[in-house]
Amino acid sequence: MKNITSTLRANRRGINFYVHGRKGLNMNQVRSHLLLALMLLVPAVFAVAQTTRNVPGTYGTIQAAVNAAVDGDIIAIAAGMYNESVSVSKALTFNGAGEGSTIIDPVSGSGFQVNAPGKSVTFSALTVTAG
Repeated sequence: MKNITSTLRANRRGINFYVHGRKGLNMNQVRSHLLLALMLLVPAVFAVAQTTRNVPGTYGTIQAAVNAAVDGDIIAIAAGMYNESVSVSKALTFNGAGEGSTIIDPVSGSGFQVNAPGKSVTFSALTVTAG
């Protein structure tokens, strides 16, 4: 029995489907090869890149970075003292420069108010004081 391989190639003119190693494939075989190729391509098309949002590099405040972020983004907070309260309603990761180096010291209230039901919010390498 011969091995059958298929190739799906995209170019400017469209998508070409090639089947190698066998002549005269019936429609069910072509359909199954095409379905397999599409199943392998679809996750790559819909993959969303994670964005790192730098504070204070790109964003002046942590809240500004949170406002610009989408679920899955990383908020990278440089060493320093940040006198702000942050409201979070997205699945985000907050990475500081180290405990005792990145300090969130809110003027009033809590350092972080998290209201993100069913979403994961992660904090690492930072210190939040009582305000």
